[in-house]
Amino acid sequence: MLAVARDASQLRRQEQLSVQLQEALESRVVIEQAKGIIAERHTVSIDKAYQFIRPHARNNNASLRAVAQAIISVGLRV
Repeated sequence: MLAVARDASQLRRQEQLSVQLQEALESRVVIEQAKGIIAERHTVSIDKAYQFIRPHARNNNASLRAVAQAIISVGLRV
């Protein structure tokens, strides 16, 4: 019985980790897309584009992913 409970607990942890990793991957994709948009818009490198996005997120108390999503979906200007 104890082994079953331990296995179920381990399975839940693995499922939580899987969800977290999927969310991180999805965030990364959104942020990379936004960096590409900003790089093209301002004719700068991808690294420099990130330097436009990150301070905007900090100054507006928003997550990097939220700012990136706004750049992609509504054309947020940074």
